[in-house]
Amino acid sequence: MINKCILVILMICSGLYSQNRIYLSMNPGISLFNSENSMKIIGDKSIVWFPGVSVGYERGGIWGYDLYFEYNVTYDKVADVISFNRTAPDSPDIIASWGADLVLSLNNFDLGIKDYLTNNLSYSIGPSVAIVTRSFVIDDFPYVPGETLSNNIDDRLVSVCAGLNASLNLQLPFTSETRYVFFYSSLKIRYLHSLWFDASGRNVDNYYQSFLFSQLNLGIGYNF
Repeated sequence: MINKCILVILMICSGLYSQNRIYLSMNPGISLFNSENSMKIIGDKSIVWFPGVSVGYERGGIWGYDLYFEYNVTYDKVADVISFNRTAPDSPDIIASWGADLVLSLNNFDLGIKDYLTNNLSYSIGPSVAIVTRSFVIDDFPYVPGETLSNNIDDRLVSVCAGLNASLNLQLPFTSETRYVFFYSSLKIRYLHSLWFDASGRNVDNYYQSFLFSQLNLGIGYNF
């Protein structure tokens, strides 16, 4: 068993018959399903568009497949999901108004294997792990002389999610050299489900997070 593990490590680290690729891409994305949208606190608003950026690395020629690692960060904010009004001490007149924004960000780590259908077209599949941060942020809380409330409030919940990713990838070289720059495009789907929460005193026994995202990666890469 130990000998087999050493052989796998040597094959991955060896550059004698393998190719390396790195790429950077922007990825406009859309939320196909988002459990945060079911929270009553955000009312009729929802998280739909989910843009981000990705950086990836591939190692080719491992048992006829490419192994890949991709880091992807996505972010979205829904403004004023909760609205507040402050009234005068001795009347119902509104003297100040402010809102709380829902901010959702994901740091995604995708692993897996990639196989080529043609020289330029491939598909890939593998596991994903994500660190998810969900915050309700108030950054315009009105200051009242004599009160100790901060005018910046960030109610943050951090979680770890795991799931799967799958994609269809297009790679178009700009030259026919052994080392070349290429245009990179990928249509990816990623599913995630919560495993652990940094509850910070909250009761999260009946709470979960579940996400299904689709994203289009458009960028540039280098084969070496």
